[in-house]
Amino acid sequence: MNRSYLFIPGDSEKKLGKAQQLGADAVILDLEDAVAEGAKVQARELVRDYLLANRDGSTCELWVRVNALDTPHTLADLVAVVPGAPAGIFLPKPRHGEDVRTTCNYLSALEQEHGLTPGSIKIMSLAESAIGALNFPTFVDSSQRLSVFTWGAEDMAADLGATTNVDADGRHFDVHRMNRASCLL
Repeated sequence: MNRSYLFIPGDSEKKLGKAQQLGADAVILDLEDAVAEGAKVQARELVRDYLLANRDGSTCELWVRVNALDTPHTLADLVAVVPGAPAGIFLPKPRHGEDVRTTCNYLSALEQEHGLTPGSIKIMSLAESAIGALNFPTFVDSSQRLSVFTWGAEDMAADLGATTNVDADGRHFDVHRMNRASCLL
């Protein structure tokens, strides 16, 4: 199990070049929040090339955060990066376990197409929306690929229309603490 994950914007050649020198156990090459809408195609190409170049000589695990399934980008993200055989896919904003299963099905087809070992690409995901938090039980047995499941307060706050996720004392609001407790369970 990795102790540290470093997010690197997928459209920054300079940051990609330094990613493995910073001592993280895993690097997550980000195609989602860190990449502007107009730069997504270029970011996919850079991330694919980075994965291919570091496929056999990486100093840490290489993961890719794709765009959420309710965007038009997810499948294009997966098609672009699977040939580079990332250790895993970080799936943001899942609504329920079916989102994980859908991603698993895409990965299975793409692994087969590229001659990769079936099931070799893992999935990491997080509950960061109200609907995702309410559907926690559906994630439990959604896929054997799901190796990490966690929670996120920032996007949850935005989903709920809040301007912050903490009170005046710096404590997360109850909804975030509930989300964290559900994840731990």
